[in-house]
Amino acid sequence: MSAIEIKAVGKSFGKTEVLRGISLSIHSGEFVAVLGPSGCGKTTLLRALAGFEPVDRGTIHIGNALLSGEGNHIPPEERGIGVVFQSYALWPHMSVAGNVSYGLRVKGIARKEREARTAKVLELVGLSEFAERRPAALSGGQRQRVALARCLAMDAGVVLLDEPLANLDVHLRGEMEEEFSRFHRESRATMFYITHDQSEALALADRVAVMDRGMISQFASPAELYSRPANEMVATFIGEGQLGAIEDFQPDRSGFGFARFFGEPVRLRCHPSAIARSSARVTFHPGDLRLTETGGIAATIRRITYRGDILRVELSAGPHHQTLFMNVPAPACIESGQRVAVTLADGWVLPDLTPEETLV
Repeated sequence: MSAIEIKAVGKSFGKTEVLRGISLSIHSGEFVAVLGPSGCGKTTLLRALAGFEPVDRGTIHIGNALLSGEGNHIPPEERGIGVVFQSYALWPHMSVAGNVSYGLRVKGIARKEREARTAKVLELVGLSEFAERRPAALSGGQRQRVALARCLAMDAGVVLLDEPLANLDVHLRGEMEEEFSRFHRESRATMFYITHDQSEALALADRVAVMDRGMISQFASPAELYSRPANEMVATFIGEGQLGAIEDFQPDRSGFGFARFFGEPVRLRCHPSAIARSSARVTFHPGDLRLTETGGIAATIRRITYRGDILRVELSAGPHHQTLFMNVPAPACIESGQRVAVTLADGWVLPDLTPEETLV
């Protein structure tokens, strides 16, 4: 197992700055996901860590070894890092066993040991009976398992995964998420997982780094990202978060505060050091809005979408007809056009930061 230390890393392509002062400290054996919209720089960060791209500024260490920066650039084949690509990157003319053992042969491992390691890791990923098949005869999920087996065989202390589920059907993704978790438990490797799918990131990772425009917006546990986002970008990106304006915010220094939301009094979560403000921004999720029969915010139901155990309700709320989304347990006696009253049961008052500021 190896810790990863990324300090103030910058990377540009021509005049376009793709990575802007990235700093991450990743613990040995930790599973970290990097999440963000297309074009935010997450794949470039992985390529820099793997050694496929030299950095322009900053440093990358794995353990005590300086891999990138300060005039050094260790090539990918000398970094001892396993990489699982979106396209699997398997040799089509080799068998499953041949693909798994190829790296061991290049390293000069004796044949007997190569065969023993290959057999062991294929058993671990449930592919022993497919050892002599070619990749073309495997499903997408099986090919991904071959790529994982290759990393296990090489005993890589750090494994990078670049959008590994992007090419799989939806019904296979849950199965492969469990496979990655099992791989992490058994290999004890430090995992660095790139994805644009937040459900994958939140399900798999110990911590998630949310990237935006080449910077880290927040690096925290899934629970913290969901319930205590650092800024508006993270708030709206994670868990269908919504934003609203509050007035007369008065914190009580215990992690809660009182304010007015659409004129209605509400009790909200906030940072213990939050200060009183005449106006602020609150973030909340569709499940935090509730129908109420007494008081509440006047709203009109615009649309109802059936989602199995819940109904997703689009509301027009307040005098300015602001759009809000609410989850209502199904079945429910509501219909489009109906006037209702709702209350905000929970919310997080965003720190008073500008969008350019970050919290790592």
